[in-house]
Amino acid sequence: MYNSVERNPVSGSDATGISQNLKLVVCFTLALLLMLGILAVYINLIHNDYIVLGDGEIIDDWEYTTGYSIVDINNSSIAYKKVKSLSEIKTSTNYDFIRLKKKVDSKDKIGYLNINTYFNQINVEINGGLVYNSIDSLTKFATELYINVEVPKSSDDIEIVVTVRAAFTPKIDIFALGSKSTSLSLSNVLVKTTVLSAITGILSLIAVAVGILSTKERFKTKLIGVGISGFLFFVFSFIYTLMFYTNINSLVLFRVCFALAMTASFIQAYYSSRLAASGTTVMQFFSAVGILYITVFALSSREEFFIFLLKNYIFYLLAFYIATTIVHIRQKPKLNSWIYITSFIALSLSVVSFWISFSINTSYHLVIVALAFYIIHTIACFINYIFSFKKGKKAKTEKTVAETDGVMFNFNPYDLMKELGSVGELFELILSVPHNYAHVRNVSYYVYAICYHHGYTVDECKKTAKASLLHDIGKLMVPNSIRNKFDTLTSEEFEEMKKHTQYGYEILSSGSSELMKTGATIARQHHERYDGNGYFGIKGEEINEFAQITCIADVFDAITSERKYKKAWSFNDGFNYILNHAGTYFSPVFIESFKKSKDDISSIYNKTREK
Repeated sequence: MYNSVERNPVSGSDATGISQNLKLVVCFTLALLLMLGILAVYINLIHNDYIVLGDGEIIDDWEYTTGYSIVDINNSSIAYKKVKSLSEIKTSTNYDFIRLKKKVDSKDKIGYLNINTYFNQINVEINGGLVYNSIDSLTKFATELYINVEVPKSSDDIEIVVTVRAAFTPKIDIFALGSKSTSLSLSNVLVKTTVLSAITGILSLIAVAVGILSTKERFKTKLIGVGISGFLFFVFSFIYTLMFYTNINSLVLFRVCFALAMTASFIQAYYSSRLAASGTTVMQFFSAVGILYITVFALSSREEFFIFLLKNYIFYLLAFYIATTIVHIRQKPKLNSWIYITSFIALSLSVVSFWISFSINTSYHLVIVALAFYIIHTIACFINYIFSFKKGKKAKTEKTVAETDGVMFNFNPYDLMKELGSVGELFELILSVPHNYAHVRNVSYYVYAICYHHGYTVDECKKTAKASLLHDIGKLMVPNSIRNKFDTLTSEEFEEMKKHTQYGYEILSSGSSELMKTGATIARQHHERYDGNGYFGIKGEEINEFAQITCIADVFDAITSERKYKKAWSFNDGFNYILNHAGTYFSPVFIESFKKSKDDISSIYNKTREK
């Protein structure tokens, strides 16, 4: 089974000496504190909201009660609770009905009660008389988002009673008493939502553009993923704002709006899972469930099912985010990658909290928190990208072995044995066969060259090249009659020979060192093809990046080296063969790096033929 933990082990050297478990705790704590800080700002906003009405006024200081049915809330002995604003209403998901009551001064003139219903069914009573009723036992939703009810002229206070059949939220966002033509201006919360939404949209488009232009696959995946999901969340918040402040009575648009929010959350989790290479089966399972979930939500005609899916999306999303976060942490990322990991966890928490609001019936305004973290997360991706870009440029200017010796990586394979412990004896057996020694040495040189031109630091190039020396150690477990056969292998023999990848993984995975962990992953995956037609069927970016590089080096040396059962290809024929199989056999990203390293590959090719 593909081991996603080793996707980026070489680059994960712990420069600070802090254990991964401690880093996880620190990372999660920082993310939680960051989220709580923004949540505190949000709470302050929601409790200090205002709407400018001109000749109208917002009605607050309501009393409310909840119940399972109209009968429950008609009970004269039921207790009412006082709230300063509607956002303070607390209710169980089992309570479908909310009753609000309030006495207001009519100011001895006819007024109009303006209500945004969130498509909840309501009835309105004024001084005991029913003046508006949309509650229907056969359906869950109302057809109107916005209603306007006349409040009669009176010299005494007027009692307003509103009963809400809350399909999935108790919020009736605005109660405004004013003239019939009263229009609602932007609220404090809406202003913040609009600004954050615009920033999210702009940064998301920039992230997609930078991702497309990036030559590194992991940053292409990271930036495009956060960009697309952020832009969809921007579209969601834009439509959401447009609907509620232009009073568009379209339940279909309302459904589309939340399908977009679901898709944005899914894409963020999907791309992060893909980036973490969480394994073919795991990623395919969560992806299939997510696509099916959103499709059914968007197309279902039954209101009960629509509400059920909206309330329970949180459970699917939470499982996906937790799995992805664990895999991210276990990758042992670079020090600067923890900026990204911290923001990712904070984003996960904020998006999850947003969807929890539909499960526990709280305010929609948690969209502010989610938007804020989309912005922070996108900026963190840019910072992570800049760190890597600068590191790559630095690697280009550092003095390397290639400049002093004419060979990219001048390392004696026998020097590796002291780092391998008991496995060193097996590795020595591999090296004792002359053509095996030449092969693993050459592969390590080519791996160094490709890594170097891909932008890795000199230290990372050396570590990867050393780990690649171990890629064929599993051949020791293949019967001698097959391993040493000079003729072409039969199909049965070839199937046995293919097992050397798994044998190598099992030998090396017992070690705890970074070298052996990286070597184990390379050993198992260096015969995987980018199109998925390799030994285990792993494909694309699910293949460990160091295994992808080793695969190119392994094939190039194999076809350009002479064996008793075959002649060597020329350098140009071998080089062109590799280039011509970009996207099928090999990763197109690393083929570009291979192409850039042609002079060094040629130098290594010529030098190794002299030895």
